[in-house]
Amino acid sequence: MTQPDELKKNEPPLWSAGLGTDVWAMPQAAMTGDLARLRKLADDPKWATPLAWAEQRGHTAIAELLR
Repeated sequence: MTQPDELKKNEPPLWSAGLGTDVWAMPQAAMTGDLARLRKLADDPKWATPLAWAEQRGHTAIAELLR
């Protein structure tokens, strides 16, 4: 994967509450198996996942698909 320019910045992209570098770090940590890094990033309350959004809004079919 190639890191997009907006995810090389230490500022949030327009579509995210997190810093661009952190947005990029999450899938990288998942792909490399860096559980400690992923836990640290995921513990921040600003990081809601699509799964969490679907569950919070009662979209069970989507939540099941994302699990």
